[in-house]
Formats: sequence, C-alpha cells, structure tokens
Amino acid sequence: MSELRFADGIPDADAYLELEWLASEPYSRFVYGGEPQERKVARALLAAHAGEFAPPFGRAILDRDGVTVAMVAGPLLKSDLARARFAAARALMKTPELIAGDVTVRSKAAQSALLRPNDGDAYLSRIAVRAECRGRGVAAFALESFLESARQRGATRAVLEVSPEHQSAIRLYERFGFAPGEEHRAESEQHVLVYRHMTRTL
Repeated sequence: MSELRFADGIPDADAYLELEWLASEPYSRFVYGGEPQERKVARALLAAHAGEFAPPFGRAILDRDGVTVAMVAGPLLKSDLARARFAAARALMKTPELIAGDVTVRSKAAQSALLRPNDGDAYLSRIAVRAECRGRGVAAFALESFLESARQRGATRAVLEVSPEHQSAIRLYERFGFAPGEEHRAESEQHVLVYRHMTRTL
C-alpha cells in the first residue's frame, strides 16, 4: 500500500481503539475477561493520554485518503515503558470501577508473561493492521519505521512479545530478523496467557 504516513495525534479514536484491541487481545482476554471491559479501560487511558499505546508512543498509520489502517506503539525504551505504565496506573486510580474485582490480581499475574526490557532495548508494545489492509505492506511499513526510530534513539536491540496463536505475526517478525526466544506464561483461575519473546540486534 503506497502513500502511508503517520498521523498527527489520533484522528479517529474509534478506529484506533479497534486496532488496539486487536493488538492486545490475548492480554486483555486474560486480564479483563473480554472485550467490553478492555475497551472501557483503553478509551479511558487514551482520553487521559496515558499508557504505552497512547501518544507519543502509540501512533496511527493513515492511507492516502486519511483512513486509519494500522497502529503501532513503540519504540519504548526501558525508562519510557516504566513512565507509561506508571501513568496508566495513576489514570486508572481515578476511575477505580474500571479495575475493580480480580482485574488488579490478574494484571499482576500477567506480568510474569510480559517481556522486561533491559537498558539499550527498544520495546515494540503493539502493532495491528486492519484485516482488509493486510498483505499490502502496511505491517512492513510499521516495523521498518519502528526499527529506524529505535536506532535513532540509540537502542542496540529490538524486543517484543507475541502470542504463539499468531503464527502469521511470528513469521513477519522472523522475516525482519527477530529470533524467537522462550515462551512465558501466566495463569489465573480461568485463563492462561502465553507469550513468546523475540529479539533482534539493531
């Protein structure tokens, strides 16, 4: 797909949040138990400009007609990720009904499956492409932009986690030089979260 560009801000919040759901679905299913609750949390965080998928780390990708076709969140350096997650936690404390019940417990449990970036790492938090736009080079545009930005920020390694369910995503990352590492898992009473960690040298 030609003439792709990054948006200034988030011009279409609904489209962006739809993509954010696609990108974070395994985690959201584990922590929130389903789509409605996750969407409320994501909308609240986006409105508060908090969290790793909100600007400036999260960006919408537009086609030549200005339609949001993808989103990418990253690169986040180790310090960026810590600040983004702290800001998200602080924002959600203002709306405790969004994280009531077992959500906090499952969120803490999920951390055992998530990647912990080291100094020098550039973390890819999320990437998603609209279904009808896949196979047109959109994901490649997003990944190439992520890697170039990571280099410009002085990172020496790119890191990400991906659900083993998403074999097409794993193949894409491998084409871009990411090597698969170990799988990490978290468990709750009703759900299991599994992520494969992947890395590549910059």
